[in-house]
Amino acid sequence: MGGRLGGAMKPADKLSPTQLRILELFIREGGLRDKELCDKLAMPLGTLRTHWSRIHLKFGTSTRTEAGLCFNTLRLAATADSRNADTTARRHLRK
Repeated sequence: MGGRLGGAMKPADKLSPTQLRILELFIREGGLRDKELCDKLAMPLGTLRTHWSRIHLKFGTSTRTEAGLCFNTLRLAATADSRNADTTARRHLRK
């Protein structure tokens, strides 16, 4: 897989709110086809394809499945980082 699973995205690579919605819906609904995504998002097909292209550029992926895997991996890593920061903050508060 060509994605950046091992590293964090650069600030310039952050996903737009629409790109987040596309990926979240794609993952939640189990890999919808573009037509189905367009219907659920009320978005023209050309616009959706532009967003997919930009998502692929940001993740360094070539398929929607790879992009979904990268997104899930980054989301899990961010959740783990947040939990670690919370634990560290609680430890400092107890001192």
